[in-house]
Amino acid sequence: MTRDEAMQAIRASVALGGVTPLFELDRDAEIERLTADLVASAIEPAAATILGVAQNDSGLKQLVAQDPPLVIARSGDNWLGYLPGVKEFFLAYGPHPGRLNALGFHSSDALAEWRG
Repeated sequence: MTRDEAMQAIRASVALGGVTPLFELDRDAEIERLTADLVASAIEPAAATILGVAQNDSGLKQLVAQDPPLVIARSGDNWLGYLPGVKEFFLAYGPHPGRLNALGFHSSDALAEWRG
């Protein structure tokens, strides 16, 4: 996967609609702004090592064991994880891709996962 493909995966996720909780009056404008910010945070995808999962009963730990995750966007110590086999996203945090912990929630909604 390339950075361009990562950006396409993010945009495709947003195009499907989602449940990202927002409280702004103009939801569409806010989704557009958040999408632009997330796309701008896209990085060259890298293999990720998930050391722990905070929400253990979410099933993410099992998915990561079956579908080697990538990280495709970054802001500080927050990383957007991606499971290419199931096309789902998750939020991870840590100093670099080889040493991450995941929040545990995962879905096809890139914005919802990115916002935690």
